[in-house]
Amino acid sequence: MRKLLRVALYLLAAIGLAVVLAGLTVLRGGFSARPKPLPMEPLIADGLRDLAMPGRAKKLASPLPQSADVLGEGRRHFAHDCAGCHGPDGSGTEFGRSMYPPVPDLREGVKDMTEGEIFFVVSNGIRFSGMPAFGRPGDARDERENWQIARFVHHLPDVTPEELAELRKLAAGPGEEPPAADAPAPKAGQAQAPGGKKK
Repeated sequence: MRKLLRVALYLLAAIGLAVVLAGLTVLRGGFSARPKPLPMEPLIADGLRDLAMPGRAKKLASPLPQSADVLGEGRRHFAHDCAGCHGPDGSGTEFGRSMYPPVPDLREGVKDMTEGEIFFVVSNGIRFSGMPAFGRPGDARDERENWQIARFVHHLPDVTPEELAELRKLAAGPGEEPPAADAPAPKAGQAQAPGGKKK
């Protein structure tokens, strides 16, 4: 009953926000992803994401062992599949920050999430955002890769300088030079372009 009430309140808030945003959009000259989202937009988006995530996601346990190999594979998949938007260190890229809503800073955004919740997001994506669903449901190889990514994303707040250097190298596109290994990571909220170059 309490969850149903929360859903109803979030829906009412979303409808109210939609009306306000439509009015502001008309006043600002049209729909564009360029303006920074209004302060209440991320709060409502986070709330709707939480409501859309089934309770079982929090309880999902990774079938993979805690090992450097699993973390390394997750790092490799993250650099290949995720760093284009989220940046090698999870802080976001110029491309990711220009999306609407902008990609979150994963170093902060995953602190309260379980590995199971991250796996659910990677596997199912997030509607009304740029976050796609990865892999085919029921495919053992794809699910393993998604668990590896979830393990690494859960580890992002504690990424080491050596891991960051490897991520930048892996995420650099063909013909691009990764930034120096000792280049400092941007602070939370500071955009970073693909290949680790600061915006």
